[in-house]
Amino acid sequence: TKGQQISITAIEHVQSINTIGLKYVLDKESFPPACNGISNEAEGEEFTIDTSHPVWLFINHP
Repeated sequence: TKGQQISITAIEHVQSINTIGLKYVLDKESFPPACNGISNEAEGEEFTIDTSHPVWLFINHP
């Protein structure tokens, strides 16, 4: 849903993460476990996250 808060946390070192449809775009970013993508925001009804390694995805439900 547009405006929905999304947070991404790396489980292990992510060599590359790409997002589409989020306010703060990640484009081939390195994402270490201590790094959190806290308080990102969906720009529409759908978004895509493509990673080289697993991540935790938290979606805030109002």
